Amino acid sequence: MFLDIIPVSYYKSVIRSVSVSSEMTAYRRHQFQSLLSLFDKPPSDIRVLEIGAGNGQYSELLNEIFPHCYATEKFSCTPAQHSIKYIDTHPDDNDFENALNSYGPFDLVCCFSYLEHLPDPAKTMKYIDNLLSPGGFALIEVPNCDYIRKKGLLNESIPDHLHYFTAKSLLSIAAPTQLNLHALESTWSSYILSFTFTKLENASIVSSRLSTSHSSLVSQINSLLTQFPLDAKVAVWGAGHQALFTLASTSLHSRVDYIIDSSTAKQGQYIQGLNQKVSPPSILDKQRISLLFIICAGYNDEVVAALRNYSLPGPVQAFSIRENSLVEEQL
Repeated sequence: MFLDIIPVSYYKSVIRSVSVSSEMTAYRRHQFQSLLSLFDKPPSDIRVLEIGAGNGQYSELLNEIFPHCYATEKFSCTPAQHSIKYIDTHPDDNDFENALNSYGPFDLVCCFSYLEHLPDPAKTMKYIDNLLSPGGFALIEVPNCDYIRKKGLLNESIPDHLHYFTAKSLLSIAAPTQLNLHALESTWSSYILSFTFTKLENASIVSSRLSTSHSSLVSQINSLLTQFPLDAKVAVWGAGHQALFTLASTSLHSRVDYIIDSSTAKQGQYIQGLNQKVSPPSILDKQRISLLFIICAGYNDEVVAALRNYSLPGPVQAFSIRENSLVEEQL
């Protein structure tokens, strides 16, 4: 929902009740402290930006936790704010993103009760997306129009607010970006919608990680196979897509003697490209297997537990693939 009017003359100014509300100050301190759990690095390595900082009350609280804190808009600083870097720019300025790029990318971008004042909040969402590092987080809060409509709060309709966001409408302007919803809550007596987004990594980063991780796994499997003589019997427990991909992409496909699966629907079926049938687990009672790979993803623990109840005819070295590593299992 939006108002079809021009912004008020002072729309670039931000006035917040935190300067006079001890309860809000305590709430924000707790909220900002909890943001640390989103990161796997210390606060000193986290770069934080607040867009629309007004008189800097929230930036000051953020700076208590995150020593590298930046904020947009120019205002007078208290002594406690001297370590905060203020950038005199606004989302409506043509050079807004360029003015901030030299300080980023940022690990956390915050924007509190600000988007609703802007003529083009979707543009600001794109700026937030561009300024965030891959895997970074954005904390964005707006007045809760769902609550306003539900309670019929006409006195919440003011010309200062050009837009009134529901959860659905704010997510709609985030949809064209790489910002993915991490958490959403209605807070402060339901007057505020608080969104936490995380920025998805781009395709090249993901592709590189997938390739590097799988190459490491391939190397581990190939190295392990060289430690066993060619006449040693090798089996794979698992006929799902994880096992089949691993067979096809490593030297395991040329060494495997048995493919085992507890699914009766798969037993007796041929594995495409290998000309091997899927065997039931009972084959372990009859064949002397020297090396066993367990490739069942989330079912690995269940398979290992079942194997410990088997009376195997000889010693077996068993390894499960857990994520991208071989882990030896004690049977």
